[in-house]
Amino acid sequence: MIKVQCDSAVNATALWLEALHQAMKNNDREIYFARGTYHFYSEGSTLKHCFVSNNDASVKNIVFYLNNVNKL
Repeated sequence: MIKVQCDSAVNATALWLEALHQAMKNNDREIYFARGTYHFYSEGSTLKHCFVSNNDASVKNIVFYLNNVNKL
């Protein structure tokens, strides 16, 4: 299990991406976020053109992009 702990002044997107890469590399099945305040910013997020119901089709910032991720 990968544990993520964040200081509220930090961009948690980078922490998430590092935890995801580490989990995939080590074949871990869990990523645990410790209790706290997490601020996810667009810097480091994945940009995808999406068609979301009740929204305009446009480019969206996706922090938790899990395309092709299995058994996590």
